[in-house]
Amino acid sequence: MNSKKIKDRLDTFVDAILAIIATIMVLELPIKIVDKQIDFVNLFISIGVYLVSFCFLANVWYQHAVLFSEVEKVSEGIILRELILVFFLSLMPTFTRLMTEDVISITVILYGLLYLLIEFIFRWIAKDLIHSKYSNKSDMQKVYYSIYGKHNNEQTFLNIGLIFLALFLPKIALFLYLAIPIRSFLTINDDRTDFEEVGKMPTQGRKTYLDMSSKERVDFQKMMQQYRRQIHSSAGNRAIREKAWNNFVKESKKSFNINEDQLKDWFNRPERH
Repeated sequence: MNSKKIKDRLDTFVDAILAIIATIMVLELPIKIVDKQIDFVNLFISIGVYLVSFCFLANVWYQHAVLFSEVEKVSEGIILRELILVFFLSLMPTFTRLMTEDVISITVILYGLLYLLIEFIFRWIAKDLIHSKYSNKSDMQKVYYSIYGKHNNEQTFLNIGLIFLALFLPKIALFLYLAIPIRSFLTINDDRTDFEEVGKMPTQGRKTYLDMSSKERVDFQKMMQQYRRQIHSSAGNRAIREKAWNNFVKESKKSFNINEDQLKDWFNRPERH
């Protein structure tokens, strides 16, 4: 069996496991009827706990689907890490059930630690998969950390902060966990596209990008993202595309002293404007 077939079967396996995990979590929602009365407060809290876990799983599924669509083959190391990831993901129903029974500091902290561990393993897989696409590993490792590093670090600090908050306000910490998958969902596509754009640059273009300060790289990424959005919303209108390109060129020249010929060479898409 070649790596392509294994990769396809791994995709299917992970999808199936995530579906089973979500099903188990919803089946374990505590719906108790005492004297023909439902404890609606407890029920709504349990649904809220399920919502947090479901959003987390949905985000893992989405990021996994996006990530694995970028590659055709996977190494044995990636497969091993995927199985480790699935093992920890399979613990989600147990940790979710603990919180539905009682949202207290220890249950939320345990959930947060599992959340943090799963994110760490997933980023480990993502970094290696993305790097496997490129021959210049050293440059692309720097580009990876310059683009993904900021959001990853912010997310890690947010998670750690919520674990500490759970010591005092577990219910608030739990529902603030919704912010992590939502934020990740909103940033992943821009980060991935930025990484591809910079990865396609010739060596000199990547060097210029990496020589920028952290703030300059962030500003340049925002300009690229704004340009892409204008192109996507242009509906093929040549005038709008021309205006978007000219604005991109103007801002690049003004802020970074990068001229139009350099941009054409870097992005290799003169037809876009």
